[in-house]
Amino acid sequence: GAFQAHFGDNSFEREEDLQQMVADMRTVCEERPGWQPTGLDKGTCYHAIGHSMLYVGKADIARSLALCRDIAGDAYKKVCLDGLFMQLFQPVAEEDRLLVENVVPPPQERAVREFCGQFNGQAYASCWTNAWAWLFFEGDGSVNDTPVSVEKFCAAAGTVSSAAYCRENLFYVIASWVQ
Repeated sequence: GAFQAHFGDNSFEREEDLQQMVADMRTVCEERPGWQPTGLDKGTCYHAIGHSMLYVGKADIARSLALCRDIAGDAYKKVCLDGLFMQLFQPVAEEDRLLVENVVPPPQERAVREFCGQFNGQAYASCWTNAWAWLFFEGDGSVNDTPVSVEKFCAAAGTVSSAAYCRENLFYVIASWVQ
């Protein structure tokens, strides 16, 4: 949306411009006069920042991850990383697809597993969990004719807590489809 468009238009060629943006982003989701955010408000805000980090980092995943970790800190790192990997695996607008076309792996389980395997801990779990749509819908909206169960898919998220996190995220999305 407009948030990403702003960051897509700013190239942050100068390191001092990037550092100023990072300093500003560290406080944008926090309480200030006129805004007393709930935990949900903060989480939503840091998730949106995660989406924008792919633009700020110019689709350099390592750089984008470092920015997300720096801005969100430990408390909101998980939702920031989810926004980043959601932006990668679930691009919505054409400019989103163009940004990631040379970064995102093919929509095949082995390729995604190898791609996510370059990350550790929460970054791996977030990468794998957000790849579900890429694998289930083959990145183009057509339903994959060999879907894996949520349980099997999430078991590959790594640890027991990462698998639980994966199931929680997938059920949240799947439940939103039921009307």
